[in-house]
Amino acid sequence: GLIDMIPQEVEASTSQPSANPAAIMKKAIDAIDLWDYIASTATTDGMKTTSESLMVLRDNASTRMLYPALYGNAAVKDPFKFVPADAGDVSVNSGINLLKLYQSAMQFTKENIPDAEAALAEWAAQQEAMELNIESDVLSWINGKIVTFSIPGPTPYSPAEGVFMLAVSDEKKAAAMLDKLFEAVAPFAEQQQAVITGLDKEGLTGFRSISHPMVIMLGMKEPTIGVRDGYLMLGASPKIIQKALDTAAGKNPNFSTNERYKKEGMPVSSNVVAFSFTDMTHMGEQMGQAFKMAPMIANMMGGGAQEPPVKAMLSIMSKVGNVFEKLDFFLSECSVSTFDGKAQVTKAIVNYREPPSKTTSESGKSEKPAQSDSPAKPEKKE
Repeated sequence: GLIDMIPQEVEASTSQPSANPAAIMKKAIDAIDLWDYIASTATTDGMKTTSESLMVLRDNASTRMLYPALYGNAAVKDPFKFVPADAGDVSVNSGINLLKLYQSAMQFTKENIPDAEAALAEWAAQQEAMELNIESDVLSWINGKIVTFSIPGPTPYSPAEGVFMLAVSDEKKAAAMLDKLFEAVAPFAEQQQAVITGLDKEGLTGFRSISHPMVIMLGMKEPTIGVRDGYLMLGASPKIIQKALDTAAGKNPNFSTNERYKKEGMPVSSNVVAFSFTDMTHMGEQMGQAFKMAPMIANMMGGGAQEPPVKAMLSIMSKVGNVFEKLDFFLSECSVSTFDGKAQVTKAIVNYREPPSKTTSESGKSEKPAQSDSPAKPEKKE
């Protein structure tokens, strides 16, 4: 209805009715018109907030162009297979089918966009010049499922070691594309004095690690990438990659045995399409430090030559850091999403930290809040 109210400066011709912008926009809306309604509820009881949301698809959602891309991947099986027990933050998602998304975009362009044949021919020529076919060389082997986790450092200010994993449907194609990528960046890496090392002798056949001072400044020890066990893996170091592989092989306990997860999280069942568990105990400190460091980073990048309004904004950001540090009452968050083909249900829990006891507050001593789900008991008035 809103589209019909937009003045149309380009009238549709009899030979190509799809040239009408309004018609194209309406077909784009039809392509993504998958959902019927969303309902949600949330309740806070003591030191825990629980929420649940329901997203129901239309009866004909599967006929819409975007459906295969958003809901074409299978549910997640064995979500903690690679995730070690000592992980702090974990995320698993069935992901988007990028191949279906690309094919749908090409189909929509061909059927609805004026002069699409010329544009698609030019796109094909560009890929040929790059010696790279996006569909067959890249998207054809990407499954879409994503697994990430990080293991916290020994202190709140130590960088966590993380792993990003992308499921692949063809390991050989994925490895070949990775080899091609390293061949292309090798001259540039050499100019920047970066060292790329193969890890075949360390037992990580096909994996490579990258060493460079700038990488260390970003909090990554020795970024490592390779393909194994149905995944393209990128980790902060060879050690964390090996730990993930050992966990999958059953040499280490996985995240299902994590004591905090068992106490503060929710179990995973069938038809799971997304799961996350986040340690929030240091969220306020980390956000506060990030805002406080903003002026210093800006001065380093700009040489201290910022305009007065910019300096004022940076000063405000530094003070806002003190506010974020007061967000010290969060403990953890866990969410689980399931999809049965008709509706997606997401359940989530946010746990809060117990406040310091009255005795501790009066003495001024620092005491770490207890990690408990039970509500705080009111103090008796004398």
